[in-house]
Amino acid sequence: MHDPKKPKLVVIGNGMAGARVVEEILKRAPDQFAATAYAYTYVLAAAAKNGKSATQDAITAQLTAITGTKSVSTLLGKFRFDAARNGISPVTVQEVVKQKFTAFKPN
Repeated sequence: MHDPKKPKLVVIGNGMAGARVVEEILKRAPDQFAATAYAYTYVLAAAAKNGKSATQDAITAQLTAITGTKSVSTLLGKFRFDAARNGISPVTVQEVVKQKFTAFKPN
């Protein structure tokens, strides 16, 4: 039986790598920074994919291109760098309502 107090995890795809990730996640409880780490890892992966290479030069060129109006969509929203190379992404406070995460809206 599913414990409603425990979050659900959905993995898309199959294979040994996905199974290993699930095993590792279940071993340790993700903290409040897990989503941020995942989002930033996704930005790096997008840079490697768009640069068609995982070399340092290709990734650096693609990361440099994520400025101004160009961004990468992540689970936290659109991510980009400002002119000083600071990461810019939206901040959303979420709360659990009826066992689902929803954006917090103050009264």
